[in-house]
Amino acid sequence: MNHVLKNIHHEYDLKHILHPFAEFPRFLNEGSRVFDRAEGAYVYDVDGKKYLDGIGGLWCVNIGYGRQEMADAIAEQVLSLPYYNTFTDMSSVPASALAAKLAQLAPADLNHVFFTTGGSTSVDTAVRLAHGERSGPIRLLCASLPENVADLLRQADDATITATLDVPLLDAAVK
Repeated sequence: MNHVLKNIHHEYDLKHILHPFAEFPRFLNEGSRVFDRAEGAYVYDVDGKKYLDGIGGLWCVNIGYGRQEMADAIAEQVLSLPYYNTFTDMSSVPASALAAKLAQLAPADLNHVFFTTGGSTSVDTAVRLAHGERSGPIRLLCASLPENVADLLRQADDATITATLDVPLLDAAVK
């Protein structure tokens, strides 16, 4: 990357991105490390220096970078149907296939899946299911549910919480 572009991205970052866990005195003097490419478990800054990404892109790149099979699976899905909601009586082929696979991997009586796009939606839905109107007892299996939220849900009548689920990595594409 040329020197002018490197400087402009450092400037954009300093002026426009909030970094809540930055060491502010150093950050204000030196700015951020700006990365422009990645491969496998490594990221490279705009100066070409290589770093091991030990926290997986802050938990969302746990499969590594530059995985061709993932890019191909994602591209194929984006071209056919990248997303469709399941809030009402609608679904999609990828959602139903993944739900069936998750139900197969979960304990026998946990066979329904509610997909969300993030943690806050997951917690909100778990609370609504545990405290809302329903026809009978409900058992929730919540992956990575914060313990304080799990405790709150355990207080609900007829709700049982299993707080974690270790799911083996699924194949790149669930067919």
